[in-house]
Amino acid sequence: MIQAATVNGYIDTINKATSQRELKTIASISAGKEPFEKVNLANIDPKATFKHFKGVSAAKLSDLAPVPPVLEMSREDKRFIEGKDVASELHEGRNVAAMEWQDFKAKIDLSEAKKFLK
Repeated sequence: MIQAATVNGYIDTINKATSQRELKTIASISAGKEPFEKVNLANIDPKATFKHFKGVSAAKLSDLAPVPPVLEMSREDKRFIEGKDVASELHEGRNVAAMEWQDFKAKIDLSEAKKFLK
């Protein structure tokens, strides 16, 4: 049973000083099941909700300043699934109820991520 969810947002970037690739955490948030269930997702302000759950990020995500994740996660954990590009497959009139659950989840994740990048 899921008791909490943690999301760490990463960016794969080039370090301008060393010209080496780096994976940096630029946003991190964690929420327990009970407090999260009380949130009406239809009426949230993403930035206010991020603050409410004590999410951490740079003042402006466009600055790409790294932050310490609220919880370190091992990507070797078998519960992680590969990301999928479902946005390119969407078109007007597509029945989202007929989508595979992984594709639907990926679409929602993409939609929510776009809200935070505004």
